[in-house]
Amino acid sequence: MGGWRDEHGPVITRAPDYAARANMGHGKFFLSTSHNITNHLCEIDGDTAYCESYTVGGLFWQDGKTTTIAFGRYIDQLERRGGEWRLLTRRCTIEMTADTDASWVYSANVKGFLKPHWSREDASYQRPVIASTQGERW
Repeated sequence: MGGWRDEHGPVITRAPDYAARANMGHGKFFLSTSHNITNHLCEIDGDTAYCESYTVGGLFWQDGKTTTIAFGRYIDQLERRGGEWRLLTRRCTIEMTADTDASWVYSANVKGFLKPHWSREDASYQRPVIASTQGERW
């Protein structure tokens, strides 16, 4: 297998195929997701690095009623190539999950916050970034 490899559960995906596969899966099952990398450890041995990163992922299901929060780790091996660190292998663990109803996003506490979009309509594509009352809101 050429290029870096990503192991998410029983599936191993090569670099050129990863983005399309991940985006298809997320779009099929979720209204939106949030992925966060927290604590990170790295052991460097010459031109090889072994890393462990803790992750928290929020998954807002298509039913609009359920949210899952997943906790896990990325276990990575990187290589220094041409003076740059590049991912070679990523393994993903799931340590625990928690399901909850998603009613809070429809509450007065969230009313007026921007909604995310998996497209160029998302606020992250706006240039320049300007605070405004425009955009789809909860």
